[in-house]
Amino acid sequence: MLPRVGSLRSGVFRFESRFKPSTAGDLIVSKMSLFSTSLVSALPAAYLAYLMVRAFLERAEAMESMFLVLAGTTLAVCGVLLLMPFCILIFAKGPGGATKKKQKNKKKDKAGKKSADADESLGA
Repeated sequence: MLPRVGSLRSGVFRFESRFKPSTAGDLIVSKMSLFSTSLVSALPAAYLAYLMVRAFLERAEAMESMFLVLAGTTLAVCGVLLLMPFCILIFAKGPGGATKKKQKNKKKDKAGKKSADADESLGA
């Protein structure tokens, strides 16, 4: 049974969960699994982009301007979906990338504080 906080008259209830919300530092998905997941949407986008290019090449002169804008926007979105898996491979960090950088910064800060403390003790 979920714990209930509040009263029946006010109608205010708060349900507490034992799970904590994840933060950006709690990334558990590897780079390759994220690439594979985004590749699932890139394959249909490739087919749709092929159809949009054919529509532009074969019927662009007969299309009204509204349909040209719609087809161009659809082609641009398909291009973004096609490039997304490869951008993930190039630019995404692994699961421990952010925490490693934070640990390096903490070590630098500690070293900087130690040298600053040493300078203060010599000057005093």
